[in-house]
Amino acid sequence: MILGKIYNLIGKIFDGIFTFLIFIVNLLIGIAGSIRQVISIFSMFLILFLLFPFLFAVLLTNKYFLGILLFMILTPWVGGILNEYFNKIRYVTSQYFYDRAKLRLEGINEVKGSLSDYSTFYDRKKEEERLREEERQRREYERRAREQQKIWEELFRQFYNQTSGGYYQTGNRQYGGYNQNTNNNNVYNPTSDFIKKYEKSCLELGIEPTSDEVAIKKAYREMAKKYHPDVNKDAKSTEKFQRINEANEFLSGSNIERYKQLKK
Repeated sequence: MILGKIYNLIGKIFDGIFTFLIFIVNLLIGIAGSIRQVISIFSMFLILFLLFPFLFAVLLTNKYFLGILLFMILTPWVGGILNEYFNKIRYVTSQYFYDRAKLRLEGINEVKGSLSDYSTFYDRKKEEERLREEERQRREYERRAREQQKIWEELFRQFYNQTSGGYYQTGNRQYGGYNQNTNNNNVYNPTSDFIKKYEKSCLELGIEPTSDEVAIKKAYREMAKKYHPDVNKDAKSTEKFQRINEANEFLSGSNIERYKQLKK
């Protein structure tokens, strides 16, 4: 009984210590982000540095300015690494003693072995969570892509029904022709907006609009790997990663064929 209470107390101590460390790390990351926001508000100073680079050189010799600059740049990256490390150590140490306390106090045996076994269990659990999240995101991306596809199909269908023209074909499907120079000013022609969105999506992935589906998927995988928030700790990586996914959703096989037909 006494040993169980001791185990429980040790678990709480480890849990509290690393919870506090994680709080401090997140606080520092927040402060660094606030500094970046303040600097972005006064972006005019950047123009001054570009016009008068010697001013920037002088500031770099100031230890306080240099310290703030390094803090602002390094904190998000180092903080992300420390967060992952502290979260793992908190789980391994506290859960190790909590499980032994349960065994002694309640007779519930959830002991997983040594500390290294808890570390292995934590890594496996995180990997399973990552795979589940990737699968959830994949299904969500596919759902949004299907919805987006339906919207464009409906826009083009309405345009075709209200105008005359020939046809264009996507795969084995045949559609009405889209005359971008129609004289009916009351009819919305989605062609221009579609082309702009398509080419903007290609630009987001760093590829040419003439790229085929294989090249698009390859570019997407490379960009997604580079800007994934779990890998890239830059504050803007999450926003960039979202834009990359939205571009990939839009550059579906059907839209690739539609773009080719519209650009003929």
